[in-house]
Amino acid sequence: MNSTIKNTAMTNSRTHVLKNGEVLLVRPAGREDTAEVMEFFAAVFGQDNEMLAIYDESPESFTMEALWRRLNRYQTANNGLLLTAWLDDKVIGIAEISCNMEAAGAYSGRVGVSVLADYRGRGIGSALMYSLIGWARNHPTLEMLTLSVPADNRIARLLYEKTGFQEEGRLTKATQSADGQFIDAIMMYKFVK
Repeated sequence: MNSTIKNTAMTNSRTHVLKNGEVLLVRPAGREDTAEVMEFFAAVFGQDNEMLAIYDESPESFTMEALWRRLNRYQTANNGLLLTAWLDDKVIGIAEISCNMEAAGAYSGRVGVSVLADYRGRGIGSALMYSLIGWARNHPTLEMLTLSVPADNRIARLLYEKTGFQEEGRLTKATQSADGQFIDAIMMYKFVK
């Protein structure tokens, strides 16, 4: 295992045995992981337009400094979590809850999950989702998780339904595919308490 995988984040780590028998390590991202997380985002933004819809940010906004500020904010204010999924000393999946801690939104968190294309179908998304849900259940104010998923992403929708999310509504032509086709987004939610 990578020598950078150590520190207090290890106390919050969990291992999951995947469908093919591989052991996946899921743990909160720490400052020492910034380079690996940046490498993950660069790979995903290069292969998956859906990331733009999930994170509502441009790839250019993902700088090392901006990522560290986000991680630091999550750790110090308890208003979110960024989980990393590790196989073979490499970040191959990311899951995030971002909470709006303003008075009106302190009860909900927005979820985003992504797994590198070469690693999909092994149960990594499920492991990340269940880890996020477990964290949310223990959070002092979170009551509900929300997410949006492109309507044409059947596999992601099945994952979210399997983990207890329900469809709340649909945004017509919410995003655009690489070939210029408009795609609806399905809004989903899950109560965690």
